[in-house]
Amino acid sequence: KKYDEISSVASVFRHRSDDFQRSAAGTSNIERCAVTPNSATWEHSSMSRVGTDGVLFSIFAAIGTRTRIAVEVDSASGQGLYMSLASLASFLSWDVYMYFQAWSGYALGNELLNNAASTSRRAQSFSTAPKVNVSELGTASSNFNEVLQGSLIAGEIDLLCLFTEANDYKIWKSLNGVAPRVVLVVYQEYWGPDVAVIRAPSGKPRPSHDSRDTKRRRLFVGASLPALTKLANSNGYRLFYCLSNRPIAVFVLDDSTTQMLKTLPTADCFRKKAVDPEWVKDMAAQWDEAQAFEWIDI
Repeated sequence: KKYDEISSVASVFRHRSDDFQRSAAGTSNIERCAVTPNSATWEHSSMSRVGTDGVLFSIFAAIGTRTRIAVEVDSASGQGLYMSLASLASFLSWDVYMYFQAWSGYALGNELLNNAASTSRRAQSFSTAPKVNVSELGTASSNFNEVLQGSLIAGEIDLLCLFTEANDYKIWKSLNGVAPRVVLVVYQEYWGPDVAVIRAPSGKPRPSHDSRDTKRRRLFVGASLPALTKLANSNGYRLFYCLSNRPIAVFVLDDSTTQMLKTLPTADCFRKKAVDPEWVKDMAAQWDEAQAFEWIDI
């Protein structure tokens, strides 16, 4: 039943995309066709573990696709398995490349992703089957450009999902030869909407602070949303959306095809959460713990 529901939604978005692009072809129609995100209707999932299926369907229904190629780097630890590309392969016949940093994630992701693609009824709608490529990345994320070159990925792609939790800023900053139109990336929300910092390369806590356990240290890596937004702006991207249930930001390439996607102020990613006292309490506690580690101002 869930499969039929999401498949029907995907079909609607496929047909709506062409109509939307035609109606927005004139600049005078851009404002009228502006996309207004709604977390209540957007953040649904059939195969993604983090509510990104509806978000991605909605974005690409509006801006259209060019290559139908998507890349995801998944830590498969910390906040868990993300699997944002499974529905794109199953329902929209995209070519997807999944890289897992942990073997456990690779084993599970390989099974889930290939099963999703092989059991879909895409043959009724598409002339060619999607390519599904799943790899264990390990420590190779330190030179992700070589990984992409090894997979023969170059030029424009439609989507890049950076879910390593620790190295997303570094990977995006050093990205060379690949130009995604949409980028999803994890941020550390306890820094709030104003502090632009990234974690220093050293993984060790400052000697004068409690180091806590290794597993919990994974909460204190990566970058704040303002830091990622600065990087995005310098690369020609802008913030469009933040998930309500996970610290995941969506950036879009700032070009003529994305004019109907309005820029989102970073403060809006925290506005609704800030009225929840439990969330505020949790973020305050994490901010205190984060001070045990070295961060670099951006």
